[in-house]
Amino acid sequence: MSLFPAYSATTSSSIEAPQPPAPQENLSWLTNQSFIPFPSQPQQDASSDSSGPEDHKPRPSSSRKHKHKKAKKKHRKRKRSSSSSSPEVVVEPVPAVNISEQEFYTDVAALRIYLTVETLHRPACPKYRRGSFRVLGGGAVAKPVPSQRRGSVRYFRREKKELNGGGSVGAEGLGERGVREREMELEKAARADESSGGWIEYLRFREEHPVHLDGYQNSKGELAIVERGLREHPDDPKLLELYLSGIVKVYPTDEVLELIQKMIAKDNTNFLLWEALIDNKQLSMAQCIVPNVLKLYEKSVRSLFMAKRSDEVMLKLFKKCALFCRQAGLWEMFFGLVELNIGMNISSSFAGGKSLFSSPEHFNQLIEYEELVLKSGLPMNEIWLRVEKLRNAFHFLPFRGPNMCSDPQRMVLHEDIVGFVYPLINKDYAFDLVILILKLMKYPFESVAFESCGSFFQPESYEEDHSEQLLPLFLDVTRNRKHDQIILNLIKELNTPPSFVNTNLAFESYLELLRQVLIASAEYFSDEKNIILLLLYLKLERILVVFDRISGHLTEPRKKATRSRVKNLLKKSKYQNDLNFYIEYGLIEYEMDGLESNCLNIFDTSVRVFCAQDDLLADNDLYSLVLKSVELLLKENRKSQAIYLLTKLALNPKQINFTCSDAISDPTKLLALQKFNDRVTRALPVDDQVEILLLPQYFTHSPLINTLKAYLYYHALVKSKAETTRKLEGFLFHFNDRSNPRQTFIREQLFTIFLTIADFRLDEFTNTCFLAIVDRVLHEFPANLTAIRLCAFSESLTWFQLRTILGKHLTTKSVLLLVTTARVRSLYSTQEDQQSAGTYKRRTLNLLAHTLRRDSPLRQNALLWRLYLRELFDQPAGNALEQCRKTLYLALEACPFNKAVYLDGAFFAPQELSQLLDLLLEKQLRIHAIPEELEILRDETGVEEGSLS
Repeated sequence: MSLFPAYSATTSSSIEAPQPPAPQENLSWLTNQSFIPFPSQPQQDASSDSSGPEDHKPRPSSSRKHKHKKAKKKHRKRKRSSSSSSPEVVVEPVPAVNISEQEFYTDVAALRIYLTVETLHRPACPKYRRGSFRVLGGGAVAKPVPSQRRGSVRYFRREKKELNGGGSVGAEGLGERGVREREMELEKAARADESSGGWIEYLRFREEHPVHLDGYQNSKGELAIVERGLREHPDDPKLLELYLSGIVKVYPTDEVLELIQKMIAKDNTNFLLWEALIDNKQLSMAQCIVPNVLKLYEKSVRSLFMAKRSDEVMLKLFKKCALFCRQAGLWEMFFGLVELNIGMNISSSFAGGKSLFSSPEHFNQLIEYEELVLKSGLPMNEIWLRVEKLRNAFHFLPFRGPNMCSDPQRMVLHEDIVGFVYPLINKDYAFDLVILILKLMKYPFESVAFESCGSFFQPESYEEDHSEQLLPLFLDVTRNRKHDQIILNLIKELNTPPSFVNTNLAFESYLELLRQVLIASAEYFSDEKNIILLLLYLKLERILVVFDRISGHLTEPRKKATRSRVKNLLKKSKYQNDLNFYIEYGLIEYEMDGLESNCLNIFDTSVRVFCAQDDLLADNDLYSLVLKSVELLLKENRKSQAIYLLTKLALNPKQINFTCSDAISDPTKLLALQKFNDRVTRALPVDDQVEILLLPQYFTHSPLINTLKAYLYYHALVKSKAETTRKLEGFLFHFNDRSNPRQTFIREQLFTIFLTIADFRLDEFTNTCFLAIVDRVLHEFPANLTAIRLCAFSESLTWFQLRTILGKHLTTKSVLLLVTTARVRSLYSTQEDQQSAGTYKRRTLNLLAHTLRRDSPLRQNALLWRLYLRELFDQPAGNALEQCRKTLYLALEACPFNKAVYLDGAFFAPQELSQLLDLLLEKQLRIHAIPEELEILRDETGVEEGSLS
């Protein structure tokens, strides 16, 4: 029974017979003050009275007249329907009860005022236009403007179809009918084509003009095109790559693996099929189990070695397998593979027969640190995390001894790894193998141009997972040193053991191992390769000096120890008179004590000894030394001294003096410039005839590069910026063959020279001109660290300019340097801008969220996920732990085999520790300690303390 009679069951149209009046004792609700009934009236009178006041209202305006007519018609229709549906229902009159003087009434009539909604007048309602929107790293994409104004479409389906190019107007002005006709033409041409180019063009057109709004349906249609192309050209590798990348978007992982396995059963000698099978297996959260993945590696290596015997294929599989072991925490197996490969393909008596890749079972330092952690009283998740990192830092080498080890996983036998390593057919790949091993051991190479030399050097999407890749920034003498501390903090923050970075315990043992590998490898090779490996050793020493200087530990004993190591190396080398060694020695002195110390003295002495020779035709190393000193002088704003050195280098090298800064006359400058020009003219035809570039040439300064650098530096110092730019553009146009690896390498060196000139003459370059240069460099060479550094740390560019330019060519290094830039700008912001720290925090989070989106090529990079977890954890929001938990599982889905993500998750999402341990055990990743063992050890430590007390 309703409280109000207007909504009572007696007035409902669903009642077929009238209800008898309620007894008097049931009418007590009528005495409620909230209800005073009206006297009974006929239905027509009530309706006429209710509409009476409306009749005396002024006539509505012409703009609202139509709406009032519609409302009146609907009201009359409802009245007729209600009266016709229940004509026999009689409402019992209820006597009026005067409860209070104020009159109450029940609204039973549908007043017209309730049929309208009051809205704001037109100027007060803003108009939101979907104009141009900007994507991170891209330009403004304008919304297609219709030719005439049309009505609104629900959910903007028409606009969405136009943006995707699949609606009435395509990207090229093609209608829907035109797109279908064009597809038919392309398919007909592809069937008639004898190569796979027609099918690839057809696929590209379909990608640019999607038919459906659903991405899954578009991917399915594109896959059907590739399948038709494969039926016509079953052995085409490009179509096979497109097919292997397309089935991942359409089918689940288990079906993808089944499809690839069926293809391998027909052809088990195809490397692309094996690679796709391994990648889909180890990148799937449900399928990635370490022993199963390792079995796939062993099976693929055996099948491909017996069928192809290709050294490049064997090296690529070795790199993928060793990288998987490293990221899964199987460091003992990683170094077991390295040792077996070196002994099989380089030398069986490597390092003089010393056992470099083995360690004892117990370390007293490790036991002491573990006892401190167990006695600390920390929560169990923190105790487990610290003990796990400690053991990972100490126990990275396999144990080989007469007795059994307490941890069986530390024992790596040859029977366990012999199926993963096969001998090289061509022993000339030995140097490539050494460079590959150094890369896997996280050695920081100054330039990664050598990655284009062989297919096995090309980085995987998940390979750059270590923070040591930023260390080459410290090798650039033209850098701004005020950023060194923040860069090093980021490196230490993301660093994981084992490593030679001094933020971890036991870093000395890993550093010593890396040094011995470099020296032992250099002893095996001779001539140019020996010098390259020793120079890599000296570059590592220079990075360690920068570590000590930034952290404030660069004391005199440390300087003396560094000098003694460098001098001993030079004494043992049979190429000790090479000027490249003294370049690195002088730069080490420069990092220790600056330019006024022994740096210039070393340069001056080595040049005098070199110029005392009778034959100075082979002066390429002399050019390298003088050019490096010129860069140091320009960094110290000694322009006149740099001009003097370059002038003497061109006219009379025997008169070079690094302490002299005499003024040079204009005729002498023109004469020196002409000398450099003649040298360039003689060097250009020599390199035009060379089309190959061997791996050692990526690590040396070629005569052409040194000649071009000397000429362009001198031209920039004595001529205008416009003339220098024209010269550079001419050289870039000369080396324009992108298919020639040598010309590609020279182009990158020319772009680096261009950036260096723009750096020391920055006041003459506008921001637009500078950004255009950086954009050109990164378009061709996205991993060029010089371009990324100069752009990221430019103080004249806004954050949005940096994000736009670097966002076009996102790489792991560019993202890391953008995060570093955000921290630098937040640190050096003025006191007036109190919200700058929060602003840059949000910008950093937005950058990482965009970088790790679903369709990003960097989504499988574990280092960026770990950085994202840290940034989320440090934000002031109250739900940081919940966001970290969600992000952690996204990271594990993208990188299920990377142990570092699990370790970070134990710290930034401690509530998920039990689930993380279950996942670690399920995936069979390397675990050095389990919480149950640590609880027992903690209790035993507590008992011992009680007995001692």
